[in-house]
Amino acid sequence: MQGEITMLRAEIITADAVAKEYRLSEPLAREIVAEETQRALRRSWVAWLVFLAGLGLAGFLYFVPGSDKTAAVWVLLGSMGAWMLAGRYLAGPAIRKAAKDKAARLAQLHD
Repeated sequence: MQGEITMLRAEIITADAVAKEYRLSEPLAREIVAEETQRALRRSWVAWLVFLAGLGLAGFLYFVPGSDKTAAVWVLLGSMGAWMLAGRYLAGPAIRKAAKDKAARLAQLHD
């Protein structure tokens, strides 16, 4: 093992990738991804920090006298997107575990 370098792969997991990798139906994969992403969004302080920072900046831009209100709306939409991406990224290991467990249970049913 001398000289071996392991690299961590950081990626956003999609329902399509989960369905193909674990041989699950597309609706089931979407359900797993949605549930685990929601769980990560609720529990992660990093996700909440991303969302609240964007919300604070959008609120500041909105209420500053003479500022462009549309910029605040775009910042708010961007912060919501960043929040969702952070949740999906943070939920990656939980999505894989839930999909693996579900695939194993379904395989036992069909055997």
